[in-house]
Amino acid sequence: MAPQYPIVDPDPSFFKRLSNYRLSDYGLIAGLTFISIIPFARIRPKEHRRIWRAYMGFFGLFGGFLCTEQLLTARFKGNIENQDLVSKYGSITHEEFLLRHNKTDQHVSELTDDG
Repeated sequence: MAPQYPIVDPDPSFFKRLSNYRLSDYGLIAGLTFISIIPFARIRPKEHRRIWRAYMGFFGLFGGFLCTEQLLTARFKGNIENQDLVSKYGSITHEEFLLRHNKTDQHVSELTDDG
């Protein structure tokens, strides 16, 4: 099934994804971090509040980062709207995308073939 939007890069590097965060991506990270802390604001006894908020803040931050990475990969692969990436990097055709994946799959099958 062909993606709905143009394919920019089927396998973007970590730093390429990191340099293309949108404001909404930062909002997602901040929102998940904040939402993960709220349930622990009223923990009793008070001595445990700070440590639980720190733990859950870390998990919210990490979860927001993973969700953002997944969204960026989907943008690069053309599964969701990516007009800003297309204007910055250009796009490849669906045939080029399939050709790149077929070469990779062929290379993997050659490595695993007992031949």
